[in-house]
Amino acid sequence: MNMTDHMTAQGVADIRELALRERRMALSDREWSHRLMGYGYRVIKTEAGAVICGFRDDEPLCTLPAEREAEKIH
Repeated sequence: MNMTDHMTAQGVADIRELALRERRMALSDREWSHRLMGYGYRVIKTEAGAVICGFRDDEPLCTLPAEREAEKIH
């Protein structure tokens, strides 16, 4: 059993909200990654967008839209 088996929809939404909020505050992708590591998360970039994983086990926790899509939200 992995961590994502116990995650609720609200838990995933909270992680996504945290990651997007930290992205808006960060001046670069490197800073964003560093900020998320402070919360115990890691960013893996894919063509479809970013995947937020647990820092220790790399379990995917949630996905974020590609940056072009995220910019449209703002």
